[in-house]
Amino acid sequence: MKTNTLYKLLIATFLFSVILTACSTSTQITGTWKNKDIEAPVYNNIFVAALTHNLDARKIVENELAAQLRDQGVKVTTSLELFGPITREQAGNKDEIVKKVRENGNDAILTLSLVDTETETRYVPGDNTYYAPTITYNFYGSFSSYYNYYHPQLYEPGYYANDKIYFLESNLYDMNSEELLWSAQSQSYSPADIENFAEEFSEVTIARMHKDAVIP
Repeated sequence: MKTNTLYKLLIATFLFSVILTACSTSTQITGTWKNKDIEAPVYNNIFVAALTHNLDARKIVENELAAQLRDQGVKVTTSLELFGPITREQAGNKDEIVKKVRENGNDAILTLSLVDTETETRYVPGDNTYYAPTITYNFYGSFSSYYNYYHPQLYEPGYYANDKIYFLESNLYDMNSEELLWSAQSQSYSPADIENFAEEFSEVTIARMHKDAVIP
Protein backbone atom coordinates (compact mmCIF):
# COMPACT_ATOMS: atom_id res chain seq x y z
CA MET A 1 0.00 0.00 0.00
CA LYS A 2 2.81 2.39 0.89
CA THR A 3 4.54 1.71 -2.43
CA ASN A 4 1.31 2.34 -4.34
CA THR A 5 0.69 5.60 -2.47
CA LEU A 6 4.25 6.79 -3.14
CA TYR A 7 3.87 5.89 -6.83
CA LYS A 8 0.66 7.93 -7.09
CA LEU A 9 2.31 10.86 -5.31
CA LEU A 10 5.27 10.81 -7.69
CA ILE A 11 2.96 10.69 -10.71
CA ALA A 12 0.88 13.59 -9.38
CA THR A 13 4.02 15.64 -8.71
CA PHE A 14 5.32 14.94 -12.20
CA LEU A 15 2.05 15.93 -13.87
CA PHE A 16 1.87 19.15 -11.82
CA SER A 17 5.39 20.13 -12.85
CA VAL A 18 4.54 19.46 -16.51
CA ILE A 19 1.45 21.69 -16.24
CA LEU A 20 3.47 24.50 -14.67
CA THR A 21 6.12 24.26 -17.37
CA ALA A 22 3.54 24.26 -20.14
CA CYS A 23 1.80 27.36 -18.76
CA SER A 24 4.90 29.40 -17.97
CA THR A 25 6.16 32.11 -20.26
CA SER A 26 9.67 31.99 -21.71
CA THR A 27 10.35 35.56 -20.52
CA GLN A 28 10.27 36.31 -16.81
CA ILE A 29 11.22 39.15 -14.45
CA THR A 30 13.98 37.93 -12.13
CA GLY A 31 14.44 41.05 -10.01
CA THR A 32 13.49 44.71 -9.63
CA TRP A 33 14.82 47.79 -7.87
CA LYS A 34 13.15 51.10 -7.06
CA ASN A 35 14.87 54.25 -5.84
CA LYS A 36 13.37 54.78 -2.38
CA ASP A 37 15.20 58.08 -1.91
CA ILE A 38 13.04 59.77 -4.53
CA GLU A 39 9.28 60.07 -4.51
CA ALA A 40 8.73 59.23 -8.14
CA PRO A 41 5.61 60.45 -9.91
CA VAL A 42 3.44 58.23 -12.07
CA TYR A 43 4.68 58.71 -15.60
CA ASN A 44 2.27 59.30 -18.46
CA ASN A 45 4.56 60.31 -21.34
CA ILE A 46 7.47 57.90 -21.85
CA PHE A 47 10.31 57.82 -24.34
CA VAL A 48 11.16 54.18 -25.19
CA ALA A 49 14.61 53.15 -26.47
CA ALA A 50 15.90 49.65 -27.23
CA LEU A 51 19.68 49.97 -27.08
CA THR A 52 20.76 47.72 -29.93
CA HIS A 53 22.52 48.17 -33.26
CA ASN A 54 20.08 45.69 -34.85
CA LEU A 55 17.60 48.01 -36.53
CA ASP A 56 14.94 45.35 -37.12
CA ALA A 57 15.04 44.16 -33.50
CA ARG A 58 14.98 47.75 -32.26
CA LYS A 59 11.90 48.53 -34.34
CA ILE A 60 9.96 45.41 -33.29
CA VAL A 61 10.71 45.73 -29.57
CA GLU A 62 10.10 49.47 -29.37
CA ASN A 63 6.84 49.26 -31.32
CA GLU A 64 5.51 46.40 -29.20
CA LEU A 65 6.40 48.15 -25.93
CA ALA A 66 4.83 51.37 -27.22
CA ALA A 67 1.64 49.61 -28.35
CA GLN A 68 1.10 47.88 -25.01
CA LEU A 69 1.89 51.02 -23.01
CA ARG A 70 -0.57 53.01 -25.13
CA ASP A 71 -3.21 50.40 -24.40
CA GLN A 72 -2.69 51.34 -20.73
CA GLY A 73 -3.28 55.02 -21.43
CA VAL A 74 0.39 56.04 -21.50
CA LYS A 75 1.63 58.39 -24.20
CA VAL A 76 4.75 56.95 -25.87
CA THR A 77 7.42 58.06 -28.31
CA THR A 78 9.97 55.53 -29.58
CA SER A 79 13.58 56.36 -30.37
CA LEU A 80 13.00 55.42 -34.00
CA GLU A 81 10.04 57.81 -34.24
CA LEU A 82 12.04 60.69 -32.81
CA PHE A 83 15.54 60.05 -34.17
CA GLY A 84 15.30 57.38 -36.87
CA PRO A 85 18.39 55.17 -37.27
CA ILE A 86 20.89 56.83 -34.91
CA THR A 87 24.40 57.36 -36.32
CA ARG A 88 27.57 56.81 -34.29
CA GLU A 89 28.01 60.59 -34.04
CA GLN A 90 24.45 61.08 -32.75
CA ALA A 91 24.83 58.29 -30.23
CA GLY A 92 27.92 59.99 -28.83
CA ASN A 93 26.11 63.29 -28.30
CA LYS A 94 24.13 62.50 -25.16
CA ASP A 95 23.25 66.13 -24.40
CA GLU A 96 21.62 66.61 -27.81
CA ILE A 97 19.55 63.43 -27.34
CA VAL A 98 18.36 64.50 -23.89
CA LYS A 99 17.51 67.99 -25.18
CA LYS A 100 15.40 66.60 -28.02
CA VAL A 101 13.56 64.17 -25.73
CA ARG A 102 12.74 67.02 -23.32
CA GLU A 103 11.52 69.19 -26.16
CA ASN A 104 9.26 66.30 -27.19
CA GLY A 105 7.49 66.54 -23.81
CA ASN A 106 8.45 63.13 -22.40
CA ASP A 107 8.64 62.92 -18.63
CA ALA A 108 10.60 59.63 -18.45
CA ILE A 109 12.93 57.43 -20.48
CA LEU A 110 12.53 53.64 -20.56
CA THR A 111 15.55 51.77 -21.91
CA LEU A 112 16.02 48.10 -22.74
CA SER A 113 19.44 46.50 -23.13
CA LEU A 114 20.88 43.01 -23.44
CA VAL A 115 23.43 42.49 -20.65
CA ASP A 116 24.44 38.84 -21.12
CA THR A 117 23.71 35.57 -22.90
CA GLU A 118 24.23 31.93 -21.95
CA THR A 119 24.01 28.67 -23.86
CA GLU A 120 22.45 25.68 -22.13
CA THR A 121 22.66 22.14 -23.50
CA ARG A 122 19.77 19.78 -22.82
CA TYR A 123 18.93 16.25 -23.93
CA VAL A 124 15.74 15.79 -25.94
CA PRO A 125 14.42 12.20 -25.74
CA GLY A 126 12.95 10.42 -28.74
CA ASP A 127 9.27 10.93 -29.47
CA ASN A 128 8.28 7.37 -28.61
CA THR A 129 10.09 7.08 -25.29
CA TYR A 130 7.43 5.99 -22.81
CA TYR A 131 6.54 3.33 -20.28
CA ALA A 132 3.21 1.53 -20.17
CA PRO A 133 2.67 -1.79 -18.36
CA THR A 134 0.84 -4.45 -20.35
CA ILE A 135 -1.67 -7.12 -19.49
CA THR A 136 -1.02 -9.04 -22.73
CA TYR A 137 0.94 -11.87 -21.23
CA ASN A 138 1.85 -13.57 -24.53
CA PHE A 139 4.98 -11.47 -24.84
CA TYR A 140 6.32 -12.54 -21.43
CA GLY A 141 7.01 -16.11 -22.65
CA SER A 142 10.68 -15.43 -23.26
CA PHE A 143 13.14 -12.57 -23.12
CA SER A 144 13.55 -12.65 -26.91
CA SER A 145 9.84 -12.28 -27.68
CA TYR A 146 9.41 -9.56 -25.05
CA TYR A 147 12.47 -7.61 -26.25
CA ASN A 148 11.65 -7.91 -29.96
CA TYR A 149 8.08 -6.68 -29.38
CA TYR A 150 8.81 -3.69 -27.14
CA HIS A 151 12.22 -2.39 -28.13
CA PRO A 152 11.10 -0.58 -31.34
CA GLN A 153 8.19 1.06 -29.47
CA LEU A 154 10.05 2.10 -26.35
CA TYR A 155 13.01 3.88 -27.81
CA GLU A 156 13.95 6.23 -30.58
CA PRO A 157 17.26 8.09 -30.55
CA GLY A 158 17.12 11.48 -28.88
CA TYR A 159 19.42 14.42 -29.48
CA TYR A 160 21.13 17.30 -27.73
CA ALA A 161 19.81 20.83 -28.24
CA ASN A 162 21.43 24.15 -27.39
CA ASP A 163 19.11 26.71 -25.83
CA LYS A 164 19.94 30.40 -25.58
CA ILE A 165 19.16 32.33 -22.40
CA TYR A 166 19.09 36.11 -22.77
CA PHE A 167 19.54 38.36 -19.73
CA LEU A 168 18.06 41.82 -20.14
CA GLU A 169 17.84 45.03 -18.15
CA SER A 170 15.09 47.66 -18.26
CA ASN A 171 15.74 51.08 -16.73
CA LEU A 172 13.33 53.95 -16.12
CA TYR A 173 14.88 57.41 -15.80
CA ASP A 174 13.21 60.63 -14.73
CA MET A 175 13.50 63.11 -17.59
CA ASN A 176 14.06 66.21 -15.47
CA SER A 177 16.70 64.87 -13.07
CA GLU A 178 17.99 62.07 -15.36
CA GLU A 179 18.18 59.89 -12.25
CA LEU A 180 17.46 56.17 -12.33
CA LEU A 181 14.17 55.54 -10.55
CA TRP A 182 13.30 51.95 -11.42
CA SER A 183 15.15 48.98 -12.85
CA ALA A 184 14.20 45.40 -13.69
CA GLN A 185 16.20 42.38 -14.75
CA SER A 186 14.59 39.68 -16.85
CA GLN A 187 15.59 36.57 -18.70
CA SER A 188 14.21 35.11 -21.89
CA TYR A 189 14.63 31.39 -22.50
CA SER A 190 15.05 30.48 -26.19
CA PRO A 191 12.30 32.73 -27.60
CA ALA A 192 10.80 31.40 -30.83
CA ASP A 193 11.48 34.67 -32.66
CA ILE A 194 11.91 38.39 -32.05
CA GLU A 195 8.17 39.06 -32.38
CA ASN A 196 7.33 36.46 -29.73
CA PHE A 197 10.04 37.82 -27.45
CA ALA A 198 8.87 41.43 -27.87
CA GLU A 199 5.29 40.53 -26.98
CA GLU A 200 6.17 38.50 -23.90
CA PHE A 201 8.82 40.95 -22.71
CA SER A 202 6.41 43.88 -23.01
CA GLU A 203 3.68 42.02 -21.12
CA VAL A 204 5.84 41.04 -18.12
CA THR A 205 7.66 44.39 -17.98
CA ILE A 206 4.51 46.52 -18.09
CA ALA A 207 2.79 44.28 -15.53
CA ARG A 208 5.71 44.82 -13.17
CA MET A 209 5.74 48.57 -13.80
CA HIS A 210 2.07 48.59 -12.80
CA LYS A 211 2.83 46.59 -9.66
CA ASP A 212 5.67 48.94 -8.70
CA ALA A 213 3.43 51.97 -9.38
CA VAL A 214 5.59 53.80 -11.89
CA ILE A 215 2.91 53.93 -14.61
CA PRO A 216 -0.86 54.40 -14.26
